[in-house]
Amino acid sequence: MPDSTGTESDSTESDSTASANTIATDVATSADFDLGRAALLEITTADTVGANAGSISESEGVISVYFETNLSGYPGWHWTVIIASINGEAPSVLETELLPSEGALLAPEWV
Repeated sequence: MPDSTGTESDSTESDSTASANTIATDVATSADFDLGRAALLEITTADTVGANAGSISESEGVISVYFETNLSGYPGWHWTVIIASINGEAPSVLETELLPSEGALLAPEWV
């Protein structure tokens, strides 16, 4: 997952969504980011979605695009949109979510 500047993080991620994929800015096209932003605007307001923050190729035909979040109380978090583009079909949004990046402010574990 990208760091707060949208660049590749050198550290190892433990969550399964990060896997061994490389964060890059050239994996997704501008159309992918446009589709991702449009999908986010269906679940949140435009003022909560920040700049493009990179992308990851998850598998053949599936990418994750990241956006900064402007939500108060979520420093270090990113909006994530997973997009599938398979067999020449139009791209389709699979999932939208807000995920923490490394160093993000997280709630303490419950005891």
